[in-house]
Amino acid sequence: MFLKRLLSAALAAVAVMAFAGCGKTESSSSKAESSQTETQSQTSAASTADEASATEQAAEKHIPGKLYALNQKEGEAPVITALKLCGNRAGSEEGVNGWEASADKIRCVFEQNEWIELYPQTELTGSIAAYLVPHSDDTASYVDSFIAALSDDVPKTKLTKPEEENGAWGSFYAQPELNAAGWYDVIITSDVKPVAMVTVKICAEGELENKDDAALEQLMNSEISTFEQQ
Repeated sequence: MFLKRLLSAALAAVAVMAFAGCGKTESSSSKAESSQTETQSQTSAASTADEASATEQAAEKHIPGKLYALNQKEGEAPVITALKLCGNRAGSEEGVNGWEASADKIRCVFEQNEWIELYPQTELTGSIAAYLVPHSDDTASYVDSFIAALSDDVPKTKLTKPEEENGAWGSFYAQPELNAAGWYDVIITSDVKPVAMVTVKICAEGELENKDDAALEQLMNSEISTFEQQ
């Protein structure tokens, strides 16, 4: 009788341990599944964030003839609010050279040896300058050290508010011997710090000869469309 009771107690203990082990296994399995689901969710969220970031960067691709702020902190207003560019070898005051200063409609086609005049709208009072550098998609590289490292061959000009109401702030030109035809960025700086830019096309000398304002505007639209497809 005692042996039967002892055997029954042993069987009961085994059953309890088996039940406890099963519950622990199920609990561990549940935790593992939950952890896996959480990891997958985090991975998916990170992937979505990366895709959104890539999409945002693609949407922010700089377009010729538009003004972009550089090194601007979140919440800060742009220090160059509008810009006018005009040349002395093509176009007229009634056409592309007479466009008002703008943030999204700036003349962006010039030719070598053509003086490019700059008319920025800004409240800056410090040392302001402009540089014509070969175009780069990596605008994050446009920092103080980039400007400091530029060679003397780079077209540049100080920008000074003129006494006359409609005068140019400064001007420069691309020398055929030093500046090949192609895409360039006009970078405006304040105390050597790049604060704004606009992309322009420098054509070979004489390429714009005999083009009227309508032809120049059509060329700009064509060049911008080609640039966007690159």
